Amino acid sequence: MQTSVHQGRVFERNENGSSTTETVTGTQAEMQAYLEALVFDSTAGGRHVTSGKVSQVAGTEWKCEVVYADESNGGTVTPPSSAYGKKSATLSTGCMRMPLEKRENYLANWNHYLAKGLLESETDDGLTPDFWFDASTVILSKQDSQRWKWVKSMADIPPDADKLGRTWKIIKDPTKPGVEGYDLATYQVTESVKQPNPTRCGYYVANRLNKIISPNETFGLTVGNWKCDSASIQWDGKHWKATLTYTLSGDAEGWDLDLYELG
Repeated sequence: MQTSVHQGRVFERNENGSSTTETVTGTQAEMQAYLEALVFDSTAGGRHVTSGKVSQVAGTEWKCEVVYADESNGGTVTPPSSAYGKKSATLSTGCMRMPLEKRENYLANWNHYLAKGLLESETDDGLTPDFWFDASTVILSKQDSQRWKWVKSMADIPPDADKLGRTWKIIKDPTKPGVEGYDLATYQVTESVKQPNPTRCGYYVANRLNKIISPNETFGLTVGNWKCDSASIQWDGKHWKATLTYTLSGDAEGWDLDLYELG
């Protein structure tokens, strides 16, 4: 039968709170079972198990040393601590605006007019070119560009004949007039890290905000890359904390390296 060794109990207190090491003894099998039964859960707060260790005392006597931590009664955080730099993270989702052209099924006719150029001697046959129905780009072949033109606005059409003598007119309107983007739900990770003082928090934030950089925890999401979009610094009653939010890019191409700096 396992027994508690009270004289082996150790109490400790530091800037992060207090800890207690409690020791029980018994056979090797009992101590191994005792160790396996321990529950490690720091998310509930208060007193919780942080570690356990089984070792032989002498002969058939074994002991299990269990360390319990209680961070609810911590003291000052001015001195550096091994707890600083440890991160906690949560995953959420948010919406970002994406250009229509980023859609995999994008068609040029969604948000472009199609114009046709005719010489003075020509008569419009009223036919729609085949490419209008399924073109995924506004880039035309050299031959088609002599006759057709994709434009975003009617104002892009010359009011008079061009230097080649062609007069341009709109023959097809956009199928999604006025629509230039769509909402895409993407992932966001909010990560908090303890720091010893507000200056260190500020330094931590400044080296990440607006930069392409991954959070410490990405929850297994690997397609695309991350950008730090927002940050805050606060005192939670025990520690100074920097909290940053990272947003996953809307596609596998990732955030544009020409527009955002690597962190």
